[in-house]
Amino acid sequence: MNKKQTRQEKLNEIKKEIEEIRQKPIIAKIVSVSRSGMTRKIDFYIAKNDGYLRWINHILAVILDEKTDKNGQIVASGCGMDVIFHILSNVNYAMATIDTNKTLNELLKTKECGERIYDNYFINANKYQLI
Repeated sequence: MNKKQTRQEKLNEIKKEIEEIRQKPIIAKIVSVSRSGMTRKIDFYIAKNDGYLRWINHILAVILDEKTDKNGQIVASGCGMDVIFHILSNVNYAMATIDTNKTLNELLKTKECGERIYDNYFINANKYQLI
């Protein structure tokens, strides 16, 4: 991916990779937590058919339109919440808007993508595994 690409160009470039992770069980690894506990660096994976893990941070970062740190890890800030669920539910919201080309408000009002976009539209945000 080139730095001058728009989000849509990046999405088009990795479209096949995005579809490969749709509805796959997610595996997460919290790589580090800041001293204050307010920031976490996380790696995300899916299990491939051959039993190996596939690192998917770059895919999630494009979907979320977020940058990763220098090691490619997704950085989450905040406390008092399940940050992995937070990231995965935001992926669901983002994918619903990408797939339908509608705003999140429109989708929530019309329920076009179901009652609970946040937990199971693209991936199941409730059923991830920690390693």
